[in-house]
Amino acid sequence: MRLGKINATAATLTKNRTEDAIVPISGMCVTCVDGCIGMCEIGRSAYRGREVMYPHPYGIISSAGEKAYPVDLSHFTMLGTFKGAYGIEP
Repeated sequence: MRLGKINATAATLTKNRTEDAIVPISGMCVTCVDGCIGMCEIGRSAYRGREVMYPHPYGIISSAGEKAYPVDLSHFTMLGTFKGAYGIEP
């Protein structure tokens, strides 16, 4: 069972370039190419300025694996408390 979503959704009108070859853990196309028109969530995020996480200047091409691991990062929940932590003054 996979709880994560690929970087394509009808809500934002995005789709992946390689629909049958997507890395399950990241949602990236197997070959994320420099110069792609950027119809995926990763490419669209490039237009958002400082909020961008992908694509960084990795070079002409960045590639990801096609392995489907039985554990997804969405299966982890991080819970915790901070003792003695203080925030900044308002």
